[in-house]
Amino acid sequence: MKKSPNSLFLMVMCTLKKPIIATVLPRIALTSFNFCQPFLVERAVLLSQEPVTPHSRNVGYGMIGAYFIVYMGIAISMGQYQVY
Repeated sequence: MKKSPNSLFLMVMCTLKKPIIATVLPRIALTSFNFCQPFLVERAVLLSQEPVTPHSRNVGYGMIGAYFIVYMGIAISMGQYQVY
């Protein structure tokens, strides 16, 4: 291997590639789910102010699914992140 100013850093990165990826990917997922929460709450508040129509009822069912996905995603990604 060539000697360069960053050779130790590159060797450590190559050696620890899998543990680093195993930690970074769940953290990115956790950050994205946490980022989605305020938008989800804002949309739920706006939906609660609309009159009840078949369309708003379908949007409400979609919101239930979105809440399920976001909160299950937070739970799973937090669990995976804390393992490492």
